[in-house]
Amino acid sequence: MDSHTRLRRGRDAFVGAALALGLTAALPVSAPAASTGSSITVSTPSDPVVGQPGQPVEVTVLVGNNSPDTLRFTIQQRALQVRDEGGVEMLDTPDPRWTGLGLPAGELVLAPRAYQQYQFRLVVPSVAPDDYLVGFVVMPLPAPGTAGQVHIIGAVGGLFVVEVPGPRDRRLSAWLDLPRSALSSTVTGRVHVRNVGRSSLYFWAEDRTSIAPGGQAGDDRVKRTFLPAGRQRSFPVTVTANGLGRAHVTVAVFHNRADSEVVQDLLAGDVWLLPPPYLIGGGGLLGLLAVGLLLLILLRRRRRRRSERPAAERASRRPARGGRSRVEEG
Repeated sequence: MDSHTRLRRGRDAFVGAALALGLTAALPVSAPAASTGSSITVSTPSDPVVGQPGQPVEVTVLVGNNSPDTLRFTIQQRALQVRDEGGVEMLDTPDPRWTGLGLPAGELVLAPRAYQQYQFRLVVPSVAPDDYLVGFVVMPLPAPGTAGQVHIIGAVGGLFVVEVPGPRDRRLSAWLDLPRSALSSTVTGRVHVRNVGRSSLYFWAEDRTSIAPGGQAGDDRVKRTFLPAGRQRSFPVTVTANGLGRAHVTVAVFHNRADSEVVQDLLAGDVWLLPPPYLIGGGGLLGLLAVGLLLLILLRRRRRRRSERPAAERASRRPARGGRSRVEEG
């Protein structure tokens, strides 16, 4: 198992939440036309649909009508544009790669408060081995007798994963943004994960924080997350201390290089937590000692850098007799 360590420190603490790409959830799509009061739900396969190029596979989706009115609709294939941080945009045009998606044709009707499964066939196109997102949209139609009226309720889109077996190029780059210090009892860093390979992958992570002295250790996990090629995700790492202390953060990021091989990237960083109330209150003396210790460390580092300068440079700055500077040439 490979282990890589990259640490990049930032000045700011970033706050956020890791967003998981909803492969089984319906995606809202801005589109007109539906009878007032209709509410549509779409469920897609939770597991990838596996197929080789040229092979037909069966796909089943569930459409629900949660309104008291009859739903008239069509199902249309749509192209998807995947963005960073788990964003997925459904376009208004079909994806030419998936013309072999045999969706039900024509107008479909669903009774009030009813659910219906729709099964259709997909002929896998000639594409490289990878995991692909395929999108579609359930497009409501105006109710009879409402021509000329304004309809503001949108369509609902869904997506599923098509897995084409074969060798993959799965590579991941990860780094940690963490401030050096903070005048607070809580600080939030951020772990960034980018897919630098040519194939989609799944990653997950575990982080552990230990604080000394007077703090506590904490553990957190990031669930298995889908990351397409060339896309980036991030998730927060929050450190909280009961008082003054130095927090050591380690983050292990895992991804599936192959079906039977998992690779780990190990990240690490330190941050000093200096809560103002603790400095001003009963722990003021300890706070001053901690600040003094930090200043002493910085002073020693500065002296060390000065001592490493070449002897010729130090001699060139030494004043000569008569108040003039003497420069030695070598």
